[in-house]
Amino acid sequence: MLATCYHPPHRRTPEADLSPGEKRPDRLTLHQKPAEGEPASPELFSPDSGTPLPIEAGRPVVEIREEIIRTEEIPLPPAQFNPDTGDLTTGLLPARKEDADAGSARPDGERAPGTGEIKPGGDGFFRDLGGAGDEDFFKRDAGALKAGPSYAPMIPEDLQLPRADVEQRVLEAQVLPARDEWEPFEPEIAGEFQLPRDEVRYEEHIYEHWHAGHYQDVEYPPFTKAVADRWRIPPGKWDRYPDDRTAETPYEEPTPYLWHPYFQSTLKGDVPIIGQDIFASLTLQNTTDVEVRDLPTPSGVSTARPFSSEFYGRGDQTVINSNTGITFEIFRGETSFRPVDWLFRIQPVFNVNYISAHETTLVAADPRGLGQSSNPAPDFFDPDLIGDLDPSDIDDFLDPLLMPSLTDLYQTRATERTETRVALQQFFFESHLLDLSENYDFAAARIGTQIFNADFRGHVFFDANWGYRLFGNLGKNRLQYNLAFFDLFEKESFSELNTWDDRNQNVFIANLYWQDFLFKGYTTQFNFLANWDRGSDLIFDSAGNIVRPSPIGTIAPHDVSAYYLGWNGEGHIGRANISHSLYHVFGEDDLNGIAGREVDISAWMAALELSVDIDWMRHKLVLFYASGDEDATDGKAEGWDSIIDNPNFIGGPFSYWQRQGPNLGGTAVLLTQRLSLLPNLRSNKFLGQSNFVNPGIFIAGLGEEWEVTPKTRFFANLNYLMFMETDAIATALVTEDIDREIGWDLSFGVEYRPFLTENLKLNAGVGLLFTGAAFEDIYRKSTPAVPGFTPFPDGGDDDLLYSGFITATSTF
Repeated sequence: MLATCYHPPHRRTPEADLSPGEKRPDRLTLHQKPAEGEPASPELFSPDSGTPLPIEAGRPVVEIREEIIRTEEIPLPPAQFNPDTGDLTTGLLPARKEDADAGSARPDGERAPGTGEIKPGGDGFFRDLGGAGDEDFFKRDAGALKAGPSYAPMIPEDLQLPRADVEQRVLEAQVLPARDEWEPFEPEIAGEFQLPRDEVRYEEHIYEHWHAGHYQDVEYPPFTKAVADRWRIPPGKWDRYPDDRTAETPYEEPTPYLWHPYFQSTLKGDVPIIGQDIFASLTLQNTTDVEVRDLPTPSGVSTARPFSSEFYGRGDQTVINSNTGITFEIFRGETSFRPVDWLFRIQPVFNVNYISAHETTLVAADPRGLGQSSNPAPDFFDPDLIGDLDPSDIDDFLDPLLMPSLTDLYQTRATERTETRVALQQFFFESHLLDLSENYDFAAARIGTQIFNADFRGHVFFDANWGYRLFGNLGKNRLQYNLAFFDLFEKESFSELNTWDDRNQNVFIANLYWQDFLFKGYTTQFNFLANWDRGSDLIFDSAGNIVRPSPIGTIAPHDVSAYYLGWNGEGHIGRANISHSLYHVFGEDDLNGIAGREVDISAWMAALELSVDIDWMRHKLVLFYASGDEDATDGKAEGWDSIIDNPNFIGGPFSYWQRQGPNLGGTAVLLTQRLSLLPNLRSNKFLGQSNFVNPGIFIAGLGEEWEVTPKTRFFANLNYLMFMETDAIATALVTEDIDREIGWDLSFGVEYRPFLTENLKLNAGVGLLFTGAAFEDIYRKSTPAVPGFTPFPDGGDDDLLYSGFITATSTF
């Protein structure tokens, strides 16, 4: 059998109070453990103090007495007492070499003369030194053992004899006979540990219908204490830094603020506004973007400058766009531990946008600008200079002092525009439907105008619009799912904010996210989307340009039905970060403008980003593929197009190709949409319909992302771009021999957070496009310059296009 030992804390008598030779006892009792298979008595161990209690009567125990003996007497010399009797190699070495050579003898008289060899004999080992008997050896003077430098013992000074204050511990074990009865053992337990105890913390499952603060009609849980309002209990003072000169002590404010971004605030969702579980949150955000760019720009039907013979004019533009939003939420529930019971959110957005160009028809379809009648715009002329001008005097009309607007319409109403808009970008109600497990797997519903991104990188659908959404999670939040149906609003084209007009377009989305799929840290997603875009009569944008049906080729209302199947992934596999997408779209377009007929849709898209983090640097490799239509009129639409995309890829907003949307060779459609990768020959990302007769694209590039400091992050990307097919462009432009090479896209960007938070974030970037042969074919000059007749610099195709921007985002 085994024995279990209980050793109570020693209350030792101070050594100063012990007299020489006095014993200091400490008692230790071993309790016998029951044999294997024999059930233990419930009284064997205390669940509170951890002290083994005496076992039941009838069992023997072992009692061990521990004695500590302390003496101040000087030990005997080696001639009288040997403290190291078990070690033959020290303490008994011969003092003289001749003694060692004398040989050795066994107690029975056997010798090995002259060898000094040690041989066993009798009860131990002995060495004959110079023929002397054993009794003579132990009677020798101890000083003789120290003689001779080569045989001196190597003993530390503090251990050399004689030693004083020697203390020994002696254990004496005794088996006590079994007793019929045991006296109860009462351990000494501090008062705060005695049962019942107050303020005991323990885990208790919170059931589905339990809510915080509603104890009026129920019994308090055991070992709890009622508090009137736990939300307003002041937190304890926590000194993060030992230096008193540092003022930062997080959460030290005893009273909640009304509205504060850091401390507890009533209007930041920290403290209930009604009862114990209804909260409110108010957020103010402003994003201001200032951008300069160079885009291939047609001169238009009425040029901004007389004698401008080029088909393409000056492409320099300046754009300022500012959005200010106020987001107000009111919700019920403790969101730190479980989803909200219900939530209502409203977000109005105020937009100011400004554009200044060098050519007409950019700010409005009318070359004179917005809101003009059929009469000439009065600000085209300077009445103080014109006076009684005779229209028959052509020389006076050409005088730039009299008619500056006829010399150049730059910075006039024809080339500048400032607009303001207010819209309700978010307005929805969310309700918690039910809990699916004790780990807060749940199902919830959301109805109203809401933001939704169908995949990780926004390749197919990313918009804020009216919808109905069922969402939740399963498997301890390892699985997340969405079922969403959107009935889209029309957009205001200058601000791209929502209006209340019906778009006649519906989108259905069903997806499933699976965390730690095959590899820990990697999340995969399976996606299905359906886009039903019904045709309608002519639709114009805010500038007066036709956007639906697309003004290219055969112009007639038509319906588009497209269905997307996708597999996406995001995360890391070992040290490698991975982001990938693979989509196939199928369906039909009952009258495509470029094809001039009904077409069957079948197209592909693939994207891959691989990266590796090395310290503070991330090195990236990106590949992007969108299939193109090799024959624009064969009844098959094989060019990839999205519903409403906004991808974060190949450099995102820093990339010239992704950020800009140049016009297609003077047509009424765009080569690419702003903030998109796809050359889809579409009139407008939001107002136009998807077009699957397009050239497609292939992009390969390298990228760098460096976290230079906790406040500063640097981005750099270099990408090569080429069309997959060019027949759709050649058909639209009624030309031939369009090259596939788009060129090289080089971009740099920086993100700076001056306060180490998201309250203020600054982004700046530069994008450069070194154009290839395809740009030269699409944006070819119509006529060469005529010396002495063309007084202005030529526009036309450029070898280098640029864009630069600064964005400031402030959140409170």
